[in-house]
Amino acid sequence: MGVSVSTDFPFPGISLDVQERAAAAARRAGLSLLDIVRITLTRLADDGRLPFEPFGEYGDEVPNEETLEAMRELEQPGPAYDSYEEAVAAARLAAAG
Repeated sequence: MGVSVSTDFPFPGISLDVQERAAAAARRAGLSLLDIVRITLTRLADDGRLPFEPFGEYGDEVPNEETLEAMRELEQPGPAYDSYEEAVAAARLAAAG
């Protein structure tokens, strides 16, 4: 039943624990992680905006330093893989610790 995040659709740079918890939350909404990514990227591409307001409904909530640091980390390029299999192997290695 369902897709195993760690073997079927790894997101390099995001812990497998976070991926599994996010996948469970998405399933409760009747979606997959791939659906969430597709919705987000489509909205960003079509409308030039995210499908949610990251800084409050009116843009008046400012992220704290911990959030800003996490955002800066995400801006750093992650590893590139030549194949799906290589990405899966890297995800499994990272999960093994």
